[in-house]
Amino acid sequence: MTACHVFIDEISRVRHNKEHYPGVEDELMDSYRNGLNVMSLFAQEGKLMRELTALHHSVIDEFNDVPLSYTCLPYPEYQLSKVHDSFAAI
Repeated sequence: MTACHVFIDEISRVRHNKEHYPGVEDELMDSYRNGLNVMSLFAQEGKLMRELTALHHSVIDEFNDVPLSYTCLPYPEYQLSKVHDSFAAI
C-alpha cells in the first residue's frame, strides 16, 4: 500500500512538471499498476485471503485480549480501495 502511495505522489509530481520529466509518467504508471495487481491478489476471495484472515483472527493482542485484525491490521480490500481513492484524487 505504501509503495502504491509513493507512486501516486510521484505521478502527481511528474504530471505537474511534464516538461522536466518526459516519458517518466509511463514508467511510474507501469510500476503503480504492478503494485495494484499484487494488492489485488491479496484482496481476492481465495485461499490466500482466507489464510491471511485466519492468521489475523488467531493473533491476539496480549494486553487487550482483542484480535489484532480489529486493532491494527486493515484488510487488503480496504487498503486497495484507499489506493484507488488516492489515485482518483490526482
